[in-house]
Amino acid sequence: MHAEFRTEDVEIPTDPFRAGRDTLRLEALGLMTAGIVHDLGNMIQVLSSAMSILNRHPGVRAAEGLEPVVASAVQSLERATALIGLIAGFGRAGDCEVEDLDVALCLAGLERLLRWITAGSIRFDLRVSPFCPRVSCSRRQFENALLNLVLNARDAMPAGGVLTIDAMASSEAGQHGDVVISVTDTGAGMDAKTLSRAFEAFFTTKDSGRGSGLGLAMVRRFTHEVGGGVTARSQPGLGTTVTLTLPAAARPFGWR
Repeated sequence: MHAEFRTEDVEIPTDPFRAGRDTLRLEALGLMTAGIVHDLGNMIQVLSSAMSILNRHPGVRAAEGLEPVVASAVQSLERATALIGLIAGFGRAGDCEVEDLDVALCLAGLERLLRWITAGSIRFDLRVSPFCPRVSCSRRQFENALLNLVLNARDAMPAGGVLTIDAMASSEAGQHGDVVISVTDTGAGMDAKTLSRAFEAFFTTKDSGRGSGLGLAMVRRFTHEVGGGVTARSQPGLGTTVTLTLPAAARPFGWR
């Protein structure tokens, strides 16, 4: 009989010394990798241009064996470009412009990319309440946080499954209410011990070379910077739900 773990929502640790160490490590990482990320981005652009030329070359199109190889290389470069963007956004997290972000419109704009990331054996569902409030935050940080969660969810379902994003106004609204965004997968899930460390910087359960352990740490940092929070619920074999709670932007005078 297999052991079964039932985990409640896990709040982010509030130990100030541990949080301070994590912050210093993350800031050091951002400074150390900024130049590397820039150079890698330039090299990927050159490679992408070269592959684009090859992909259009009549000799490649005429050779049945070459076309799928080139197409696969182009796809890998596109994913590398997306990952470079995530890393660059993480390193510059404190320098992003804050705006009153329309969550529904932002998610609608991201939908095509998210469907591309999860294409294949994963069914992607996006459900956004028409009454979802705006949030005051950086669009880039918000999008990077969602991309990180979707990439994690995809990797947790190598054999396929269902990935669902729900966005709505909190039913436990304060003066201006909260925006609650949940990303749920039907993947491998985590036991209680793993879940308790999931948001630690540099902690990862992925194979070597596949995960840096920064994705969920970045999500935690983003939510704390905007005055919100993040929780996670998971059970082995039954998937994971990560929930962001973001304070709604202040309503203009006279708004109803």
